[in-house]
Amino acid sequence: MNGEEPSSELTYLFHPKNIAVIGASENLNKFGGQVLYNLKLGNYQGNIFPINPKRDKVAGKTSYKTIKHVPEPLDLVISVIPNYQTPQTIEDCVDVAAKFVIINTAGFKEIAQFDENGMKYYNEIVRILKQAKGVTRTIGPNCMGLTCPISNLNAMLGFLPLAKKFEDFNISVTSQSGTWTWSVVNSANSHGVGIANAVSNGNELDLKFEDFVEYFGFYDNNTNAIVGYVEGFRNFTKIKKIAAEISEKKPIIILKGGRTESGAESARSHTSAIAGNYDIFKSFCNQTGIIEARNFNEIIGLARAIKIAHPDNYPKNNRVTIFTGGGGEGVIISDIIESCGLRLAKLQQHTIDNISTLLPPIWPHNNPVDTVGATNFVWMDIKKILEILIKDENTDIILIASPLMGARKGEFPPGLKDYVRLMMGIENITFEMIESFDKKMSKDIIRIAKKTDKLIIFTTIYYNAQETQEYKVLEDMFDNGILVVSDPEAGAQIIQKMLRYKNFFKIS
Repeated sequence: MNGEEPSSELTYLFHPKNIAVIGASENLNKFGGQVLYNLKLGNYQGNIFPINPKRDKVAGKTSYKTIKHVPEPLDLVISVIPNYQTPQTIEDCVDVAAKFVIINTAGFKEIAQFDENGMKYYNEIVRILKQAKGVTRTIGPNCMGLTCPISNLNAMLGFLPLAKKFEDFNISVTSQSGTWTWSVVNSANSHGVGIANAVSNGNELDLKFEDFVEYFGFYDNNTNAIVGYVEGFRNFTKIKKIAAEISEKKPIIILKGGRTESGAESARSHTSAIAGNYDIFKSFCNQTGIIEARNFNEIIGLARAIKIAHPDNYPKNNRVTIFTGGGGEGVIISDIIESCGLRLAKLQQHTIDNISTLLPPIWPHNNPVDTVGATNFVWMDIKKILEILIKDENTDIILIASPLMGARKGEFPPGLKDYVRLMMGIENITFEMIESFDKKMSKDIIRIAKKTDKLIIFTTIYYNAQETQEYKVLEDMFDNGILVVSDPEAGAQIIQKMLRYKNFFKIS
């Protein structure tokens, strides 16, 4: 436990001094085997107590018949046994005053529509916890666990890369979907965003989305921003009370599930959540400064944008300059910019004059800065134009429509050889030539980004937040404060939401 942290009971959940695993196994096809494997993989340093009445030892550790036989008070218990055994397990945990229990098992309230036993077991656990009066708290059921890299705690199901905490910026994740939780963890780390904590809340029988937001917001000093997936708030009064105060210091980004009638029905069978009216949710976000994401890619994009901008490096205004290689593309992006509530920057005359020395006379002499399809565009030193644009006092944001050729994994993008041969007269282009250009352009943009406080957005079809990036030039941009997105609309939406957040809290 970090002695510098403010006091909160949830500190023992994310920084436990010991862990018991009920249903422990050496079989990696079983949840009990996966939990033990992941605790070892994460290099957890506290005591681990396997609970398995059929074994004397599990994974080289002494196995205990029940939780009551463990020789020391417990901070965290992880239960992976069947639903019908879970109520008795919770009662045993209460009897020994275990602080927290993660119930990974499914088969409770969410199956009540077709199996009355699920609801019976659920109600029995509710009764036990109510009588316990807070002695023991639970996460789940129907969840995938949690991770906290600073504690070397990897208490999760499945086999996924370890979450990593970074030095400069870390998000904490709380989610009513287990697979979504780990998708965010993996994508965030591979796109330059660290993880402070991540928890899969499951059906939220006891501890809820709102409780984790409160902990990350008020009590965890390693959290810079909070990312969440929610189908329905179970304690709307609480989240409404704390959201604005937390959001001002630590931005909260939420993806809402169950926005449509079909989605709401799916939410009831997924986590038994009542999805609620989507218009009410949107109004709630507008009243509290919460940033709503439209999809998974935008969650990661917003997290990266907040990393770049928070707390005091947000764009000064909404004036965007577009740098593109084609007129039609510039028109389309202009429409997107305005439809998202942003403005095209009116370039200063000296900016136009200086760019005119670098481009053909037929360039539009305006914003968008269009290279008019010059055949040497992909080889020209584009940094000179960017050097001019970052000095333009009417520009707050520069959006680059990528001329990247896409040198990744040693492969040629479809049609590239023909394009280069026809447009540039180069017959024998090699992968090394493409890679060299992409690297040079990336380095130029990074150098320029370090000279300015203007936000630079780089759009490229080679970006996908749901994939671990194997494209080195994009990784370099992630690490150097450039916002990389898949398309101009994605970038414009993120800018618009950043500025709305900035204006809501009157950030200068």
